[in-house]
Amino acid sequence: MNTGNEGLARRYARALLAVSGPQAAAYDEQLTQLANVLVEPAGRRFFFNPTVAADAKRHFAHAIWGESFPRLENFLAVVIEHGRETLIQEIASAYHRLVLEEQGFTEAVVETARELGENERQATREALDKFLGRATWPSFRVEPTLLGGVRVRYGDQMIDGSISGKLRRIKGRLMQANQSEVTK
Repeated sequence: MNTGNEGLARRYARALLAVSGPQAAAYDEQLTQLANVLVEPAGRRFFFNPTVAADAKRHFAHAIWGESFPRLENFLAVVIEHGRETLIQEIASAYHRLVLEEQGFTEAVVETARELGENERQATREALDKFLGRATWPSFRVEPTLLGGVRVRYGDQMIDGSISGKLRRIKGRLMQANQSEVTK
């Protein structure tokens, strides 16, 4: 989700990371759980509804997290108090990236036309680590429109080795060649 508040979400994520200490990975899991619940229409209707009391929203998160995360609950209370609950998913994504960075990983999204088996995933991880020169944390997604091959996004970079990407590049070269012939 892109609401134009990535910078604000990153500031909240950095603040949470600053207080999370050794529980950073556990907070990441819990925040991701809440973000996943908020993908569902019922969760969104409840949690993003301005008429629902802040206490009810905190209880909603408490039901997901349980008793083990009082600092995370305090963080959520601040987010809700400032009317920023609609940023939870962006905060969760930003926090996840920060935790991975702190652990020495680079997040990557690997898109393929079909589901990869575990051996293929492991080979892809190893190839990415070698190519980037650092440990990666890939998430795998199926994108049938790729037709075949792979597309990898990391940071603000993209490697497009998909068949559809190759076809697009060939089309671009043909169009450019055609333009050159027309202007001669």
